[in-house]
Order: sequence, then structure tokens, then C-alpha cells
Amino acid sequence: MTKEILVVGATGRVGQRVMRLLQNNVAYHVVGTSSHPTAESPLIKLDLHDDLESIRQVVAQFDIVFFTAGSRGKDLLQVDLNGNVKIAQAAEQVGVERFVQLSSIKSLNQKGWSTPKAGDLTDYNIARHFADQMITQSKLDYTIVQAGSLLETEPTHKINVYPIGEMGQRVNLDEAQNRGNTLDDVADVLTETLNYPNLAQRVIEIENGDTPITEALSQI
Repeated sequence: MTKEILVVGATGRVGQRVMRLLQNNVAYHVVGTSSHPTAESPLIKLDLHDDLESIRQVVAQFDIVFFTAGSRGKDLLQVDLNGNVKIAQAAEQVGVERFVQLSSIKSLNQKGWSTPKAGDLTDYNIARHFADQMITQSKLDYTIVQAGSLLETEPTHKINVYPIGEMGQRVNLDEAQNRGNTLDDVADVLTETLNYPNLAQRVIEIENGDTPITEALSQI
């Protein structure tokens, strides 16, 4: 039976890549969203500023939801925080089978953030923190993938992956500098999580590394 998949943020750098990978799988029917799709666009309209009921009506049509949206610092409260929370709430209320979220390193570990100062990533980290925290406290079968800096370089197809514990830190490992992630590898990890039931209700951090992606995910 074909799975209906919704990709929220399908026009972004990661979202576009996730769409392409999922569309290559005949077991999936994939639909992406845009806040302002054109008449010629294959995307459907979903505005993260809309109320929860409007968002729930869209999400209710799907079995699996990917959230890859982000405002790139332009609308953190409405998109990265509240928009993300409304998508997750809608997914929980309609009972989606799987919820896969793109996030950032240390999103759940405030002690790991740099000292707050004007112009840094603190506001973004705060938005990510509370959106991710809501998801980890939900009944969703979620997987949150914390990526480092997104790199527009050739994919390596290899990663290091670290389970994240209840305190938001790597489990039994030192908090070393994250190497960053190529965009294609991030998209590959996000889509591959569907093949690993062991990743349900888990938070993982990834970076460019040494182990083939499928092997690394299977070891969690």
C-alpha cells in the first residue's frame, strides 16, 4: 500500500533534496508544501502562519510528515517555533505514523550554546529548542535529526551519528566540534530514517564521518 508523505518546507535546500529522494521510491506518494505555490507548481498550499485547524486539515491526508522548513532567521517565532509546533500538534492529533524533523546540533542542550550576544544564533537556538522539546514530549513516533553546518559540497555518503540523551547531550560521548554535513547527506539521512524502526522516538546528531549512512543508522 502506497504511503502518503507530506514534506513541509519542500522549497528549501534540504526539502528539495528530500522530495527528490522520496519520489524515487514507488512505495511513496510524495507531496510538498509552499506558503505561496504558483498555478504551475506541483506543491500544495500550507502557510505556517495559519491556525491549527487549517493546518490539521492538510496534515490529515498523510501517513508520514517531514518537517524541513525554516525562515533562515527572518521569521523565527512564526515559522521555526510556532509553525513547527502547529505541524507537530496536527500530526499528533490526526495520528500520523511517523514524524521526521530536521533540527540543529545542541538544540535540546542550552548549556552547549555560545554565550548569547547580538547577531549570533541564540534566537534560532531558542526557537529550535522549544519546538524540539514539544515533539519529544508528544506521542508521535518522531525522529529528530540534528545536523551541523549545512555544506554545499559533494556528498560523502558517510556520517558519524550520536544518540542524544534526555539532557540533550551526546550519550556517553564528549561534546566535540561537529564537522558539518553536506546537504545531500542530510537529505539522505532524513529519508533513510523511515527504514529504521529503532530510530522512532529518538534524537540523533549527525556529521560528515566515516561510516556509510545505512550502516551508521542501523547501529543506533
